[in-house]
Amino acid sequence: MEFEANWCSACKHLHPLIVQAAQKLPDLVFAKVNIDTLAKVGQQYKILGVPSLLFFKDGKELSDSRLVGPEAATVDELLLEIDKYLKKSTAG
Repeated sequence: MEFEANWCSACKHLHPLIVQAAQKLPDLVFAKVNIDTLAKVGQQYKILGVPSLLFFKDGKELSDSRLVGPEAATVDELLLEIDKYLKKSTAG
């Protein structure tokens, strides 16, 4: 789940990369939450900074799955970061 805000320039850079990642990972569900318009959702998930990516499995947030302010410059870099969290969720 992508948490973003209208005023966030890093969010504006990251969002197109997330759209491209979603196209390359059709088995995953991607969602976007604007913390300005859906402040209660941001509060519910204790979002302290944007952009933030949270990863869920079976409707539950994965532990240690928060990626705050990812610095991916390309979709391939973002896919590597996503893959790291996907591997965490299947380990153990």
